[in-house]
Amino acid sequence: MGQQGLNAIWKNVLSFFLSIWTYRLVRWGIAAVFFYAGWSKLWATTDFAVIIHAYGLLPLAWVEWAARVLPVVEMVFACALISDIRGSLCMITLLLLLFMGVLLYGMHMGFDLNCGCFKSDGPVTGARGALRLAFARDVLMLLAIGYLYVWRWLSRSRTREQRCAEPGVAA
Repeated sequence: MGQQGLNAIWKNVLSFFLSIWTYRLVRWGIAAVFFYAGWSKLWATTDFAVIIHAYGLLPLAWVEWAARVLPVVEMVFACALISDIRGSLCMITLLLLLFMGVLLYGMHMGFDLNCGCFKSDGPVTGARGALRLAFARDVLMLLAIGYLYVWRWLSRSRTREQRCAEPGVAA
């Protein structure tokens, strides 16, 4: 394959990743995961509270409150991300980093329980590797979020360059 063939392939790959539709699909996918996670926990707050308590990171008085509020927060920011509301990607990123921190803590402590990411049947001991698997999934979502940030930065740069390239527009 010659240089022209490689350039054509590179151009197609680049245009795919710079496409507004790729950006939207990735954004909607992340939002769907967060919405589903919130929705599934909203209907199982008791189970979710048991999992939160099992981590031992919150005082007992805050556990039920967290189990009721966190799913709603996930769903609200997911809806905001679907609509591409300013600040929603940042909030989803912060939530994901918080969840990853909790998972790292659980792995460090040697916990053998469900991550609490989605509806479950309580802490379920004997779930070896569940925290690692959830962490790996979160790393993939963090990479997708990174793509969204890069896409936004590149699209702003392209827009600025296109405006400056127009006749009669000062740089």
